[in-house]
Amino acid sequence: MTARWIVGVGVAVAMGGCGNEPGAGTDSGGGGDTGGTGGAFDPLYSDYFQTCRSCHMPGAWGTHTGIERTLDFSTVETAYQTLTTGTASGLVGNDAACNGVRLVGSSYETSLVAAVLDENVHAAFNDPDHPGCDADAIPDMTVKVGFPPSGAFLQALRDWIDAGAPR
Repeated sequence: MTARWIVGVGVAVAMGGCGNEPGAGTDSGGGGDTGGTGGAFDPLYSDYFQTCRSCHMPGAWGTHTGIERTLDFSTVETAYQTLTTGTASGLVGNDAACNGVRLVGSSYETSLVAAVLDENVHAAFNDPDHPGCDADAIPDMTVKVGFPPSGAFLQALRDWIDAGAPR
């Protein structure tokens, strides 16, 4: 094995990001049971958010310095709790301006999770309480995950957030 091959594999793993294509199964390394209860959030978790477990859960292989630390996608319940009650934390560099911003805000357009996943929200995002948290500071997580969420997922996410993020 050459050093070039090892570096190439490392880059491919890093660029592969945090999950599987939709429909490729719900177990992305975090165990079999995702803890769903059939609530309003469950389809969002099984459709896309479960793919984030490879990076956003305790002990995840994709965890690295500067990754958002509040999110925990271990189960549907922990994902719901951290999204609806948490604020961004652990971000460094340019992204640090978004520490303290609510992950799910009072509307889709004010939700950091929407700004990370939806290019339209991303382009216009500006939190008045965190002036540096704008399109320049927010990473495009769809690049790191390896695929963007579907339009249907983004619409369901919008509907869920704008309905008050019910369980």
